[in-house]
Amino acid sequence: MITSYIEDESKRDDNKTQISKYYQTVELSRVLTITNSTAASGGASWPEGEKVNSPSPKIIENALTSFMNGINQRLEADKNFVFKLLAEICIDELITLSVLIWVTGLDAEAWTPTIRLAALVQMLSAALNDTLIVYFLAPTSSSVEKDGISGGKPALAHVFQAGDYSMKERITCYFKKAKFYLVIGGTTCTVATFFAKALGGNLAGFFPGVFVQSIMLGGIHMSVSANTRYQIVNGIERLIYEKLPPKVSRACSVLIRTSNNFLGARLWIVLTKLISS
Repeated sequence: MITSYIEDESKRDDNKTQISKYYQTVELSRVLTITNSTAASGGASWPEGEKVNSPSPKIIENALTSFMNGINQRLEADKNFVFKLLAEICIDELITLSVLIWVTGLDAEAWTPTIRLAALVQMLSAALNDTLIVYFLAPTSSSVEKDGISGGKPALAHVFQAGDYSMKERITCYFKKAKFYLVIGGTTCTVATFFAKALGGNLAGFFPGVFVQSIMLGGIHMSVSANTRYQIVNGIERLIYEKLPPKVSRACSVLIRTSNNFLGARLWIVLTKLISS
């Protein structure tokens, strides 16, 4: 996929070598983040003359209002929600930035406009992906089953959420989240791969085989790896926030989430090799 694309680009002239070097950065930073670029499509260039219908202000306003209401509902259910979200984003941004500097270096000439643009997209993507993972696995104060099957209990946001839930309800929750992240992961990975090809002027490399691999890689990574790992993270955090003092709990939370990011990186490498082979 993008890795093989790097090898092809390295055979071109000096200018293409510079771009090739950046794609190594993209690959490494993807390895050290939860999943691929959610916002990648926002940085892609459109063909000249093609009209793009931008979202109306009302739609954006409604989306932001809905998101803020969701934040408030999650805070009512868990006063540490914003801390967990910001900790996750900061950890990922530091890892991504470190890898970008490690591969590209600090030489100003190495940071061409193309590289700076793609680096910005990569960091924004990491933040958006982290938000998706943390946001949709957090319980809310008003998420109550409409059909009354759970007796008016809040709907499960993650498997280890506190409450009188049956094993069947918890298992069902896991698979519902897996289905949800399967769609998100497959979509974002495909968009990220397309963007990488477009940025390097190699859209011909986005052939059907790469398209299928992107869907499989992103879908499996998000639905199985990320979903399982973050379910467990939420379960561990539930215990430490209940048993330990606030400052100690938050320190443990940062440590757990940092370790989880690196575990996800290793699993991403394994999954990439399996699917790309």
